[in-house]
Amino acid sequence: MLILKELKSLETPANLKIKVLDLSDPLLPSISEAFNKVIEQGQFKSILIQNDDSPQSCEVVDLLPLLAPHADTRAVAFINANFQIIPINELIEIWKNPIYLRDASFTVDCPGLMIERELAHLERLARTRPESSTVVEIGRYYGRSTIALGQGVKNTNQGKLVSIDPFVAPGIEDRIKSHCVSKYVELWNQTSEEGFKRWKREHPDHTIGLLFIDGDHRYDSVVQDIHLWSQFLQPGGFIALHDYYETQPGCLKALNERILWSGNFEHIELKTSLLIARKKNESGNPL
Repeated sequence: MLILKELKSLETPANLKIKVLDLSDPLLPSISEAFNKVIEQGQFKSILIQNDDSPQSCEVVDLLPLLAPHADTRAVAFINANFQIIPINELIEIWKNPIYLRDASFTVDCPGLMIERELAHLERLARTRPESSTVVEIGRYYGRSTIALGQGVKNTNQGKLVSIDPFVAPGIEDRIKSHCVSKYVELWNQTSEEGFKRWKREHPDHTIGLLFIDGDHRYDSVVQDIHLWSQFLQPGGFIALHDYYETQPGCLKALNERILWSGNFEHIELKTSLLIARKKNESGNPL
């Protein structure tokens, strides 16, 4: 039996051999390397994953692609803090849910800082945004979020994504092309303020159905991005903002003031560090 993290209250039968792999050990190179190494060293009839969190926790979900091949030949299960056992097939169904997607196709071969779970939410927002509206992205880095948003636009087969960033990452156009979303993406290589002026000049009558902000994280810049671009965000449209956590105090303060406490948005959710909200109608009443 292989146990990932020690079950302190587990009574071990005398005839049962147990190997405990503590994934919290900082000396381990990675979860996958440690797991594969242990599997190679011994034949285990059972693999138990113990975690104090839910089956959707990052640690557990990261292991699912590694555990799945062993599900047919070994007893594989998750044990939560209350010693409730969840079979591997149920875990895999959770893993397939887009909210917990760990192998999202739009992250392949594309560097970036957003995790797959957040990117899956961006794809969903772009796919479910109000019809005939545009998606605007402020800050794209190497294009990981751009590909996710572009995939969502592609899945609706209408509208487009305008991605704004003064930094032109090497290979960005090739990556977008390789993921078959070039048709739906416009790259504006300029600052947010320059892009806003261009938008007013070229698209004064267009509305934004999804506004994603992940640009300059300084307080004044975040406030300005929200102030400028939310003017074109249509009622019922979504706004998503990345890096809502304490290590980004500028983002945290700006989003608290301009989103959470403004009274202009509803259905506010936090997905890891991705803050998502929906713009109220112009009267301020919920839609």
